[in-house]
Amino acid sequence: MKAEKFPNIVTLNERRYKIKNFDPFDGGYVVLFVTRKIVPLLKAVNIDFQELLKQDVNTALSNLAVLIGPVLDSITREELREFMATCLSRVEVDMPAGWVPVFRGGTFALDEVESSTKLCFLLCFHAIRPLLVDFFGESALNFIKIPKADTNQ
Repeated sequence: MKAEKFPNIVTLNERRYKIKNFDPFDGGYVVLFVTRKIVPLLKAVNIDFQELLKQDVNTALSNLAVLIGPVLDSITREELREFMATCLSRVEVDMPAGWVPVFRGGTFALDEVESSTKLCFLLCFHAIRPLLVDFFGESALNFIKIPKADTNQ
């Protein structure tokens, strides 16, 4: 079986990032985390938002909390941090001096990554995407609405 080929360089916020493959141990951990923690969360939020929007704000927030609260409670801060650190350790940023790891030894290489949860999540998604598509196929990720990155080399 041959893994699908993905661009290993993505451009986000006008900066180039190189995504390295996971080794089998980190890759196994990522697949387990996604199937145990992230998939149930995505399934829980796969709700009819149009119906929620018809409700008053307090009722809508209350109903949303009931639907996703238990799933969010299943992910500890430590688990999320370990998952994100594992993903970000596979990402390098193109700097004038060459490719530099985005996150190494608990330290971020760029302030813009350290100060942007959204950018961190996008980098994590691009790090795990090839692995998940290899395991589950492209259609398994079609329901996730992630901003597209420019994948020009």
